[in-house]
Amino acid sequence: MLAYVRDLDRAFAIPILDVTEYRGLRASDLQAELGGFHPPQGYVRLWQHPQ
Repeated sequence: MLAYVRDLDRAFAIPILDVTEYRGLRASDLQAELGGFHPPQGYVRLWQHPQ
């Protein structure tokens, strides 16, 4: 992660404190269970969005 933000003056991250492993699912089963949900991806540079 540090290499990913090395050129930034400041960065924030959410630590992963615990992991729960679930049984495997086929992609089609997971899609049926989650519907149209897509987890958030990417980042935002806060200085570009002061509000």
